[in-house]
Amino acid sequence: MTSNHNPHDETLGFDKVENPRVDNLHDGANQDDDVTLQGPTTGEFETLPPDPTVPVKPSVGTRIRYFGDYELLTEIARGGMGVVYRARQNKLNRIVALKMILAGQFASEEDVQRFYTEAAAAALLDHPGIVPVYEVGEHQGQHFFSMGFVEGSSLAARIASGPLPPREAASLLKLIAEAIAYAHSKGVIHRDLKPANVLLDKQGTPKVTDFGLAKNMDLETICLKCLQKDPNKRYDTSGELAAEIERWQKGEPIKARAVSRTERTWRWIRRNPVVSGLLAATVLALISGTIVSTYFGNQAKEEASNARVAEGKAK
Repeated sequence: MTSNHNPHDETLGFDKVENPRVDNLHDGANQDDDVTLQGPTTGEFETLPPDPTVPVKPSVGTRIRYFGDYELLTEIARGGMGVVYRARQNKLNRIVALKMILAGQFASEEDVQRFYTEAAAAALLDHPGIVPVYEVGEHQGQHFFSMGFVEGSSLAARIASGPLPPREAASLLKLIAEAIAYAHSKGVIHRDLKPANVLLDKQGTPKVTDFGLAKNMDLETICLKCLQKDPNKRYDTSGELAAEIERWQKGEPIKARAVSRTERTWRWIRRNPVVSGLLAATVLALISGTIVSTYFGNQAKEEASNARVAEGKAK
């Protein structure tokens, strides 16, 4: 399988002459070899074998693209913000999925922040049902992170042809729910969970991915504790705050507790007294109306029943 030269190569910062480990790819090469093997130039990129254990010996004229320590094999996904490649991490000789921002060095701060949010959220999680993150970094101004490569398809592709059998659907849902429950236990909310963000490996096991919109509950809890109006509800010292952040960074449980739904409601009432007063009056009126209507309705039914009984006796 081949693909034509990608015009985004320069924007994404691919190395055109750097060839750090060509000796791992074919016999007789050395560190000073050019990325393009000598011979007729085809101007195309050849897809290398997917199995990292298979010896790789590119044919003459094949160009090999590198991105730091990663050898880019094939593009496997492209979205509005990012592009994902199937790549070989040369130092460890393993196949990974390499994700980078599509806009390269021209990415906005918002894009970069979302990109690192995804990497940071996934890096906190170590679960068989979640695609792991291996490395997060920057190469020649291009932000990237590498993660586990799932050889298979997405759940969206799996259900495109029709609904799953009930037992299979239930089994998948159970495994996905377990993975998400684990993420929640680590304070991470996915916020974009959908079939396209669930990958299925060769055995059909689901792997949750794409935490780009993830929200960290623990970090929010720490911030809200710092912003408490009541001094007694804040951290007592800066050292206590520093220790709490360190626990969060290590993925350990934090000591602060999230604000309960009841307290959130009470805070909203205090911030919006007029609106909450009107809502309370409306609810009270509805409850009162329901009680009165129910009372008179029961009275009418009782009177009608008594009238029928009296009429029966008269006959």
